[in-house]
Amino acid sequence: MSEKNNLTTELSRELSLFQITAMGLGMMIGAGVFLGIGNSIRESGPGGVILTFSFNYASCFIYRDVRCRAVICNS
Repeated sequence: MSEKNNLTTELSRELSLFQITAMGLGMMIGAGVFLGIGNSIRESGPGGVILTFSFNYASCFIYRDVRCRAVICNS
């Protein structure tokens, strides 16, 4: 029994160039979104930002719904 439980695993600390590039790109996009939302809240207040996000969500939902219906009708 002790031989079965005596498994060792090693972790490697290696990142490829692609992974480092993806992390950098994600950090830049995240910082841009954070600053953009901050500027929007400063200009229009929290109500305006909530209204804008709600409108964007609704328009994406409607677009997805219409596109799905078009695919079904063409089938």
